[in-house]
Amino acid sequence: MKKTIVHCYYIFCFFALYLISSFKEEAFIDGIEIKNACVAHRAFVVDDIRDFTVIFAIIILIPCFVYLKKIDLKINF
Repeated sequence: MKKTIVHCYYIFCFFALYLISSFKEEAFIDGIEIKNACVAHRAFVVDDIRDFTVIFAIIILIPCFVYLKKIDLKINF
């Protein structure tokens, strides 16, 4: 049961971070005027949410890091 909760939490973390880190202006990339995400970001975005995203990612992943430290995760080759 505990392992299932941990896996569900990992899936939730990755899904939440993916949704927060993408921005809707990527749909305007047409290859002519707006060639990549950087140009779209400069053209359309006034407020940059990446500062909040980094803090949110660290806070949401702290339980994952604590759990990994607790079980003393070791990679065997």
